[in-house]
Amino acid sequence: MLASPEFGSIPCKIWQVWFGNPNVTDSDLRNSWICQNQNCSYTLLSNHAADAFVRTHYARQPSVLQTFLSLRVPVFRSDFFRYLVLTAEGGVYSDTDTKALKPIDTWIPTEFKPRAKVAVGIEWDSLSDHPDDSLDSLDSLSMTFCQYTIMAAPKHPLLTAMLDRVVLNLRSLATKQNVSLSDLHPRDDDVGPTTGPHAWTRNVLDHMTKSSGMNVSFSDMSGMTAPKLFGDTLLLPINAFGTGQFHSNSFQGISPDALLHHDFRAGWRNWDRRWAS
Repeated sequence: MLASPEFGSIPCKIWQVWFGNPNVTDSDLRNSWICQNQNCSYTLLSNHAADAFVRTHYARQPSVLQTFLSLRVPVFRSDFFRYLVLTAEGGVYSDTDTKALKPIDTWIPTEFKPRAKVAVGIEWDSLSDHPDDSLDSLDSLSMTFCQYTIMAAPKHPLLTAMLDRVVLNLRSLATKQNVSLSDLHPRDDDVGPTTGPHAWTRNVLDHMTKSSGMNVSFSDMSGMTAPKLFGDTLLLPINAFGTGQFHSNSFQGISPDALLHHDFRAGWRNWDRRWAS
């Protein structure tokens, strides 16, 4: 593992997890992160390594620790772990179906580096004339932010708030299903509001409002084409993390502004439950 110089308060660390069959990860995609960031540390964690990490770093937070260790559904474990690892260590988390295109120390423009402690990309933008019409509906947000790739400083309040939100959401879902955390059987549409993009988007929007002192809403960012700072959170436009999509005015192909490319394999839908046992 290489030395880990820091830029600002975001360390030069890259994290990925794979909770499926350890023999089927894409080495070319993984290697792109190493090749583009040769001065950064790179860590790929297995299922058991993730458990050990959480036991070490969250021994004094029993509600967080026990919630994570109780989970058997891989997508919930994967979602929760990205917030856990960034809270504890900081750096960049990215799913294993992403390809790095530019070094992570270039992701934050120079003018924002002293203030930006988190960088988040837009995943979906409805480009609605009234982008806040659906703010009250978790199932029909007019914008969502990427959580397949996140950059953050360790111990950042946006992340610690997300840990609390995930614990609450998971326990609420277990209560709704009248099962224990280990027996949760989510539908696809349970994932987004519980641990995934919908929950993350709500959390980011709440933090932007608190850290900026403004009532931040989707109308402040829909259609944006350049990075924009909200308090200490840098929001990146669609092509930074979401180039090549067929919506949101995404560039068709690889945009010159793309920082990574996401294959959108949705592997979480296919992970066998035995790998979370």
